[in-house]
Parts: sequence; C-alpha cells; structure tokens
Amino acid sequence: MNLMQRAVLVFTSPKTLFEHLRDHPKWIDVLLLFMALNTILFLPMSPILEQQGIDKGREQIESRSGMSEEEKAQAIEQSDAFIRGPVYKAITWVALLIFTPILFLIWALLIWVAFGFMVGGCYALKAAKVEV
Repeated sequence: MNLMQRAVLVFTSPKTLFEHLRDHPKWIDVLLLFMALNTILFLPMSPILEQQGIDKGREQIESRSGMSEEEKAQAIEQSDAFIRGPVYKAITWVALLIFTPILFLIWALLIWVAFGFMVGGCYALKAAKVEV
C-alpha cells in the first residue's frame, strides 16, 4: 500500500489502514513527506528569520559598553555579513534537515507513550523476523 492509498484510507477506512499497518509498518515515507512540507513552509519564513537575526545581533552589539562607536559599527557590519553569507545559510539548512526528523521522532514517541498510558500501558510491538 503506497502513501497516497494510506492517506485516503485514514479518512475512508481507518480500521483497514491500521490493520494493514500492524502487519506492514511503514514510517519513513511519512517522515520524508513531513520533512518536505516543513522545508517548503520554511522557505517563505527564511528571510523574516534572517532579518530578525540581524536586528537581534545589532541590538546586542549596540548594548555593549566598553566599545567605541567605530568598533560597534565594524562588529555590526561583520555580523550582518555573516548572517547574509553562505555559511550561515548552510548551517541553517543542515540544522533544519537534521533536527526536523529528530523532533518528529521525539513527538511520535511522546504520543506513543501518552496513548499507551491511556490504554493501560499495553504496547504491542511487532518483532522483526530474521531469516538466515
């Protein structure tokens, strides 16, 4: 059963879907779909977050005492250049692609534990069959 069929079955026949998932658990395609959606939603927010980072950096530099106005101007210029530069963008995208699946898996674990607690702690895990 592919991802689209499972998406339709969630609304049309959830019992059939969950019986199928019990026998054939699949989660990687859903994780990849959510990562893609998260990335698509991040694209329009990226310039806004970049500007907020620049503004926050300027505020912090301007609030420092013991720096001359020339040093503050130079520090602000370097901070702005770093945030608008390729290294900062690469760090942002790598963090997005690494932390998104980790956060989704933690969220799934919390939901699993919470619902398991509500049904009396009956966790039914499927054991993998290994043939040699």
